Amino acid sequence: MKQLGLFISICILMGACVSEYEPNYENQLEGLLVVDGTITSGETIIKLSRSIAMSEKFSGKEYVNNAKLSVENDKGIVISNSQLRDSGEYVINVGELDVSSKYRLNIMIADDIYQSEYLSPLIIPEIDSISWQKKGEGEPLYICVTSHDPLDQSPYYRWTYKEDWEFHARYKANAAYIPGKGIVMFDFKTSNNLYYCWGSDSSKIILY
Repeated sequence: MKQLGLFISICILMGACVSEYEPNYENQLEGLLVVDGTITSGETIIKLSRSIAMSEKFSGKEYVNNAKLSVENDKGIVISNSQLRDSGEYVINVGELDVSSKYRLNIMIADDIYQSEYLSPLIIPEIDSISWQKKGEGEPLYICVTSHDPLDQSPYYRWTYKEDWEFHARYKANAAYIPGKGIVMFDFKTSNNLYYCWGSDSSKIILY
């Protein structure tokens, strides 16, 4: 009984101390270059954008689309065939990385030049298993990856993925009335249907 009474008292005190948090928006670092990507063998994808204030929402105008990117190794070889594939997304075909060399990323925006440190490529360990978790209908789907590094190169690895998925409506609509066209029949084998839909996405956050 004493433990229960103490627990209730603590909860009441904690509840009474809850107040709305107002972040301090002064002296925020806005407009900083945000670089997201990893130099990998084959196709390297780098995403560029600008930081925004905490009170603002990302609108798309923050993407950087006027940059020139290149990958350089410590032997002076520069690969500068970057192409803008999407808003703020650049692709560089670097070929096969040499594990005996070090590489860095060069970014040029107008008269500003940004360079990363030289880093050695890592031999990525094989994936042990891939699974998924979903608690219930309407809940998010989590992709889980397990692996281990027998060479003990690094305690952390970042895995990314792209997904394509299909979903459908609860009921099938074989036809519909469209003003000016009358009754229109739907063909489920083409995109002219209201039953099947498709979408795509990519990994964005790491839980643990």
